[in-house]
Amino acid sequence: MNKPFFKVKILATIFTACLLIASCSDDDNNNPLNQSISKEDVQKNLDLEKASAFVDNLIMDQSSDLVTPGRSGKNSNECIDVAFADGSYAITFTDCNIDGNTINGKINVSYTIADQAITSSISFEGFTFNDSSIEGNKTTEYSANFTDLTFMYSVTSDLAINIPNVITGTIKGTKKFEISGGLTENTIIITGNWDVTINGESYSLVIDPSLRGTSVCGYIVEGVLTITENGSSASIDYGDGICDNIATVTYPDGTSEEIEL
Repeated sequence: MNKPFFKVKILATIFTACLLIASCSDDDNNNPLNQSISKEDVQKNLDLEKASAFVDNLIMDQSSDLVTPGRSGKNSNECIDVAFADGSYAITFTDCNIDGNTINGKINVSYTIADQAITSSISFEGFTFNDSSIEGNKTTEYSANFTDLTFMYSVTSDLAINIPNVITGTIKGTKKFEISGGLTENTIIITGNWDVTINGESYSLVIDPSLRGTSVCGYIVEGVLTITENGSSASIDYGDGICDNIATVTYPDGTSEEIEL
């Protein structure tokens, strides 16, 4: 299936880049004498986030449809079935190929709608993302102001994700997205913090204080993301608002380097 299922993929695309660029620096910086947080550590965090962000985007897309006048939650992908009941729906994937990702299983969602806002509780039933199993739950809040074209989306995750033979991990925490200017040319402000465990190792990820991206630029253009493990921290500085593909990574020993997104 070539048709993107999500109308607001830009959020996951921009946010995933927050972690992805940290894995793009030269191999020399993987020397344990230079840092205690390696590129491999960051890449594993990225792999977990990619699976989690897929579900976030999915639920936000459905929420957008449910609160937008004249729309109802639905899809046009033959491999996806959305079954609605009173105050709930279930999304079933059967061997779906969406943007190169293979999806199977079911996501169960219960929701309430008030004015132009929707609150959802999400659980999983035999759900796999590229053969990675996802269990646990998410709660989301989505609101839209169609007068000034602003959208707010908050997602709290408590997930267990297993990537066979690679990662047994968890994600716990909250991210918030503030979108202004509509869904085509917009500014996105991202805040939040979350804790990750990967094969028994613990990480803390904090956005300090916010990240800013634009759909026109396609990159995070401002803000800092900090990854901490065992008291050592690496930071990714996205710049001062100029649209470019450059960020600066500072490692636990204080050394820094510019990297390309």
